[in-house]
Amino acid sequence: MLYRIVRWLLRLIFVPLGLKTVGLEKMPADGPIIIAANHVSMWDPFMVALALKRTVHFMSKDEIFKITPLGWLLNKVYVFPVKRGTPDTAAIKHSLTVLKEGNVLGIFPEGTRNREHEKLKPHAGMALFAIRSGAPVLPVAVTGTEHGIVCGWIWPLRVIVGEPLYFSGEQYKKAGSATLDEVSQEIMDKILDLI
Repeated sequence: MLYRIVRWLLRLIFVPLGLKTVGLEKMPADGPIIIAANHVSMWDPFMVALALKRTVHFMSKDEIFKITPLGWLLNKVYVFPVKRGTPDTAAIKHSLTVLKEGNVLGIFPEGTRNREHEKLKPHAGMALFAIRSGAPVLPVAVTGTEHGIVCGWIWPLRVIVGEPLYFSGEQYKKAGSATLDEVSQEIMDKILDLI
């Protein structure tokens, strides 16, 4: 309920400010899906949530959950913590549960904000989730959030949705770390192509 209220309030601000969505018809209307987006600003999860019609369960660094009021609010809008730099089994289980229940999982595969659009190595977690769950990955690019002021009247403010990618074939069933890295890089390349 709170997610819908916050989303509605933010749409009242950002849609008039020029937020545009391109390719929304490529997103499946139901079933599990992994949203993989670039990350240049704290505004990116908001823009993705505003642009997509389905509720997105975002993974976010656990440090921000230590701020008590913020952590409480994030939990209420389906954001859950992940410990960076170590395999976080609780976050992995939660992510797979989100997908098993037919929901949308949101991930920023670079694992940190990348303001300069450098070619960072993506984390393999998203590939692991895609292979284990069979859920398609939807590459998404956010542009226009890298500026101090987020306003589509000054520079294009867009959420661009790419074609779903599937990694559920036989060749992925016994995927090792090299395959996970390859799949992650393929997804990241698709995101960068959209930018």
